[in-house]
Amino acid sequence: MRTKQPIEGIRHFIYTPNLIKKSRFVALIMLIVTAVIIVLQYISVLPSDRLIRLSNVLCAVILGIIVIKPGFIILYTFPCLIAGLVNIYHGGNLLGLSLYLAGLLILLKTNFFKTYIRYKVSALSVGFAAVLIAQRFRYGSTVFMLSLLHIGLGLCVAAGLFVLFADDLKHYYTRKTPIRVSSLRLTERQRQCLRLAAEGLTFKQIGEKLCISESVIKKEMTEIYKALNVANYHAFLIFIQQHELIL
Repeated sequence: MRTKQPIEGIRHFIYTPNLIKKSRFVALIMLIVTAVIIVLQYISVLPSDRLIRLSNVLCAVILGIIVIKPGFIILYTFPCLIAGLVNIYHGGNLLGLSLYLAGLLILLKTNFFKTYIRYKVSALSVGFAAVLIAQRFRYGSTVFMLSLLHIGLGLCVAAGLFVLFADDLKHYYTRKTPIRVSSLRLTERQRQCLRLAAEGLTFKQIGEKLCISESVIKKEMTEIYKALNVANYHAFLIFIQQHELIL
Protein backbone atom coordinates (compact mmCIF):
# COMPACT_ATOMS: atom_id res chain seq x y z
CA MET A 1 0.00 0.00 0.00
CA ARG A 2 1.47 3.32 -1.10
CA THR A 3 2.04 5.83 1.69
CA LYS A 4 1.20 9.49 1.19
CA GLN A 5 4.04 11.87 0.42
CA PRO A 6 4.44 14.76 2.91
CA ILE A 7 3.17 17.41 0.46
CA GLU A 8 0.23 15.20 -0.49
CA GLY A 9 -0.57 14.63 3.18
CA ILE A 10 -0.50 18.38 3.91
CA ARG A 11 -2.73 19.07 0.91
CA HIS A 12 -5.21 16.42 2.09
CA PHE A 13 -5.25 17.96 5.59
CA ILE A 14 -5.89 21.47 4.26
CA TYR A 15 -8.74 20.46 1.98
CA THR A 16 -10.38 17.85 4.19
CA PRO A 17 -13.82 18.94 5.44
CA ASN A 18 -13.11 17.48 8.88
CA LEU A 19 -12.98 20.69 10.93
CA ILE A 20 -12.56 18.82 14.23
CA LYS A 21 -9.10 17.55 13.28
CA LYS A 22 -8.07 21.01 12.04
CA SER A 23 -9.45 22.66 15.17
CA ARG A 24 -7.37 20.51 17.54
CA PHE A 25 -4.22 20.90 15.40
CA VAL A 26 -4.46 24.70 15.22
CA ALA A 27 -5.32 24.99 18.93
CA LEU A 28 -2.32 22.83 19.85
CA ILE A 29 0.07 25.02 17.84
CA MET A 30 -1.41 28.22 19.33
CA LEU A 31 -1.22 26.73 22.84
CA ILE A 32 2.48 25.90 22.44
CA VAL A 33 3.25 29.39 21.10
CA THR A 34 1.26 31.03 23.91
CA ALA A 35 3.01 28.90 26.54
CA VAL A 36 6.43 29.89 25.16
CA ILE A 37 5.43 33.57 25.25
CA ILE A 38 4.24 33.25 28.86
CA VAL A 39 7.57 31.67 29.89
CA LEU A 40 9.59 34.35 28.06
CA GLN A 41 7.55 37.07 29.77
CA TYR A 42 8.00 35.39 33.15
CA ILE A 43 11.81 35.40 32.79
CA SER A 44 11.69 39.02 31.50
CA VAL A 45 12.91 38.25 27.98
CA LEU A 46 9.70 39.76 26.59
CA PRO A 47 8.11 42.92 28.05
CA SER A 48 4.84 42.46 29.88
CA ASP A 49 2.61 43.72 32.64
CA ARG A 50 -0.15 42.24 34.75
CA LEU A 51 -2.85 42.74 32.09
CA ILE A 52 -0.79 41.12 29.32
CA ARG A 53 0.15 38.15 31.52
CA LEU A 54 -3.45 37.65 32.59
CA SER A 55 -4.70 37.78 29.00
CA ASN A 56 -2.08 35.26 27.89
CA VAL A 57 -3.00 32.86 30.70
CA LEU A 58 -6.70 33.16 29.80
CA CYS A 59 -5.90 32.47 26.14
CA ALA A 60 -3.81 29.43 27.11
CA VAL A 61 -6.65 28.02 29.24
CA ILE A 62 -9.19 28.46 26.44
CA LEU A 63 -6.84 26.91 23.88
CA GLY A 64 -6.30 23.98 26.25
CA ILE A 65 -10.06 23.46 26.38
CA ILE A 66 -10.21 23.46 22.57
CA VAL A 67 -7.42 20.87 22.39
CA ILE A 68 -9.49 18.61 24.67
CA LYS A 69 -12.85 19.50 23.06
CA PRO A 70 -12.01 20.56 19.48
CA GLY A 71 -15.67 20.69 18.50
CA PHE A 72 -16.10 23.96 20.41
CA ILE A 73 -14.73 26.00 17.49
CA ILE A 74 -16.55 29.13 18.68
CA LEU A 75 -14.14 29.26 21.66
CA TYR A 76 -11.45 30.50 19.25
CA THR A 77 -13.31 33.80 19.41
CA PHE A 78 -12.22 34.50 22.98
CA PRO A 79 -8.41 34.34 22.51
CA CYS A 80 -8.77 36.56 19.44
CA LEU A 81 -10.97 39.12 21.19
CA ILE A 82 -8.91 39.09 24.41
CA ALA A 83 -5.55 39.42 22.63
CA GLY A 84 -6.99 41.95 20.19
CA LEU A 85 -8.41 44.27 22.84
CA VAL A 86 -5.26 44.06 25.00
CA ASN A 87 -3.09 44.95 21.98
CA ILE A 88 -5.39 47.85 21.09
CA TYR A 89 -5.35 49.09 24.70
CA HIS A 90 -1.56 49.06 24.94
CA GLY A 91 -0.57 50.23 21.48
CA GLY A 92 -3.56 50.73 19.23
CA ASN A 93 -1.73 48.66 16.63
CA LEU A 94 -2.94 46.81 13.56
CA LEU A 95 -2.11 43.47 15.18
CA GLY A 96 -4.75 44.13 17.83
CA LEU A 97 -7.32 45.14 15.23
CA SER A 98 -6.47 42.11 13.09
CA LEU A 99 -6.95 39.75 16.05
CA TYR A 100 -10.23 41.44 16.98
CA LEU A 101 -11.53 41.17 13.41
CA ALA A 102 -10.42 37.52 13.33
CA GLY A 103 -12.58 36.92 16.41
CA LEU A 104 -15.53 38.56 14.67
CA LEU A 105 -14.91 36.45 11.58
CA ILE A 106 -15.08 33.28 13.69
CA LEU A 107 -18.38 34.47 15.16
CA LEU A 108 -19.60 35.07 11.62
CA LYS A 109 -18.44 31.60 10.58
CA THR A 110 -20.29 29.98 13.50
CA ASN A 111 -23.56 31.77 12.63
CA PHE A 112 -23.40 33.94 15.77
CA PHE A 113 -25.03 36.89 14.00
CA LYS A 114 -28.04 34.99 12.64
CA THR A 115 -30.25 36.10 15.57
CA TYR A 116 -30.45 39.23 17.77
CA ILE A 117 -27.86 40.84 15.51
CA ARG A 118 -28.59 44.39 16.74
CA TYR A 119 -27.93 43.52 20.40
CA LYS A 120 -24.84 41.43 19.68
CA VAL A 121 -23.24 44.09 17.46
CA SER A 122 -24.07 46.74 20.08
CA ALA A 123 -22.43 44.71 22.87
CA LEU A 124 -19.26 44.10 20.83
CA SER A 125 -19.12 47.77 19.79
CA VAL A 126 -19.52 48.98 23.39
CA GLY A 127 -16.67 46.72 24.52
CA PHE A 128 -14.44 48.00 21.73
CA ALA A 129 -15.27 51.64 22.52
CA ALA A 130 -14.68 51.08 26.26
CA VAL A 131 -11.13 49.88 25.55
CA LEU A 132 -10.39 53.00 23.48
CA ILE A 133 -11.82 55.29 26.17
CA ALA A 134 -9.72 53.56 28.84
CA GLN A 135 -6.66 53.92 26.62
CA ARG A 136 -7.34 57.67 26.22
CA PHE A 137 -7.29 58.20 29.99
CA ARG A 138 -4.35 55.83 30.59
CA TYR A 139 -1.91 56.85 27.83
CA GLY A 140 -3.06 60.29 26.69
CA SER A 141 -4.29 61.83 23.46
CA THR A 142 -1.21 61.06 21.32
CA VAL A 143 -1.52 57.29 21.65
CA PHE A 144 -5.31 57.59 21.35
CA MET A 145 -5.11 59.48 18.03
CA LEU A 146 -2.55 56.99 16.72
CA SER A 147 -4.94 54.18 17.64
CA LEU A 148 -7.78 55.86 15.78
CA LEU A 149 -5.56 56.26 12.71
CA HIS A 150 -4.54 52.59 12.73
CA ILE A 151 -8.07 51.40 13.39
CA GLY A 152 -9.48 53.65 10.67
CA LEU A 153 -6.99 52.35 8.10
CA GLY A 154 -7.59 48.76 9.17
CA LEU A 155 -11.37 49.10 9.02
CA CYS A 156 -11.16 50.64 5.54
CA VAL A 157 -9.14 47.65 4.32
CA ALA A 158 -11.51 45.22 6.09
CA ALA A 159 -14.56 46.95 4.59
CA GLY A 160 -13.00 46.77 1.13
CA LEU A 161 -12.32 43.05 1.52
CA PHE A 162 -15.84 42.47 2.83
CA VAL A 163 -17.35 44.20 -0.21
CA LEU A 164 -15.05 42.23 -2.49
CA PHE A 165 -16.06 38.88 -0.97
CA ALA A 166 -19.62 39.80 0.07
CA ASP A 167 -21.22 37.21 -2.20
CA ASP A 168 -19.01 34.44 -0.79
CA LEU A 169 -19.69 35.44 2.82
CA LYS A 170 -23.43 36.13 2.65
CA HIS A 171 -24.46 32.64 3.80
CA TYR A 172 -22.68 33.31 7.12
CA TYR A 173 -24.87 36.28 8.07
CA THR A 174 -28.17 35.47 6.31
CA ARG A 175 -30.74 33.18 7.85
CA LYS A 176 -30.74 29.67 6.38
CA THR A 177 -33.88 28.14 4.89
CA PRO A 178 -35.07 25.33 7.20
CA ILE A 179 -35.72 21.91 5.71
CA ARG A 180 -37.15 18.95 7.63
CA VAL A 181 -35.26 15.73 6.99
CA SER A 182 -38.34 13.73 7.97
CA SER A 183 -40.23 15.22 5.03
CA LEU A 184 -37.70 13.81 2.53
CA ARG A 185 -38.30 10.40 1.01
CA LEU A 186 -35.20 8.79 2.46
CA THR A 187 -34.47 5.58 4.30
CA GLU A 188 -33.17 5.68 7.87
CA ARG A 189 -29.63 4.92 6.70
CA GLN A 190 -29.83 7.68 4.08
CA ARG A 191 -30.93 10.12 6.79
CA GLN A 192 -27.89 9.11 8.84
CA CYS A 193 -25.64 9.63 5.81
CA LEU A 194 -27.21 13.04 5.19
CA ARG A 195 -26.66 14.13 8.80
CA LEU A 196 -23.01 13.00 8.86
CA ALA A 197 -22.25 14.47 5.43
CA ALA A 198 -23.76 17.79 6.54
CA GLU A 199 -21.34 17.74 9.51
CA GLY A 200 -18.42 17.65 7.06
CA LEU A 201 -17.43 13.99 7.29
CA THR A 202 -15.95 12.30 4.22
CA PHE A 203 -17.56 9.24 2.64
CA LYS A 204 -14.85 7.06 4.18
CA GLN A 205 -15.50 8.48 7.66
CA ILE A 206 -19.25 8.03 7.25
CA GLY A 207 -18.68 4.41 6.22
CA GLU A 208 -16.53 3.80 9.30
CA LYS A 209 -19.19 5.27 11.60
CA LEU A 210 -22.03 3.28 10.03
CA CYS A 211 -19.91 0.14 9.48
CA ILE A 212 -20.59 -0.01 5.74
CA SER A 213 -18.35 0.32 2.69
CA GLU A 214 -17.49 3.60 1.00
CA SER A 215 -19.08 2.42 -2.26
CA VAL A 216 -22.41 1.91 -0.47
CA ILE A 217 -22.14 5.42 0.98
CA LYS A 218 -21.67 6.83 -2.54
CA LYS A 219 -24.83 5.03 -3.71
CA GLU A 220 -26.78 6.32 -0.72
CA MET A 221 -25.52 9.86 -1.34
CA THR A 222 -26.68 9.61 -4.97
CA GLU A 223 -30.21 8.96 -3.69
CA ILE A 224 -29.85 11.88 -1.29
CA TYR A 225 -28.83 14.16 -4.18
CA LYS A 226 -32.01 13.15 -6.01
CA ALA A 227 -34.17 13.83 -2.95
CA LEU A 228 -32.58 17.27 -2.47
CA ASN A 229 -32.67 17.97 -6.23
CA VAL A 230 -28.93 18.68 -6.46
CA ALA A 231 -26.58 17.46 -9.18
CA ASN A 232 -23.47 16.33 -7.29
CA TYR A 233 -21.44 16.57 -4.08
CA HIS A 234 -20.31 20.14 -4.79
CA ALA A 235 -23.93 21.24 -5.26
CA PHE A 236 -24.80 19.34 -2.07
CA LEU A 237 -22.23 21.37 -0.07
CA ILE A 238 -23.73 24.61 -1.41
CA PHE A 239 -27.20 23.35 -0.49
CA ILE A 240 -26.06 22.60 3.08
CA GLN A 241 -24.62 26.12 3.41
CA GLN A 242 -27.94 27.63 2.36
CA HIS A 243 -30.28 25.38 4.36
CA GLU A 244 -30.66 24.39 8.00
CA LEU A 245 -31.39 20.70 8.43
CA ILE A 246 -34.07 19.99 11.04
CA LEU A 247 -33.68 16.36 12.07
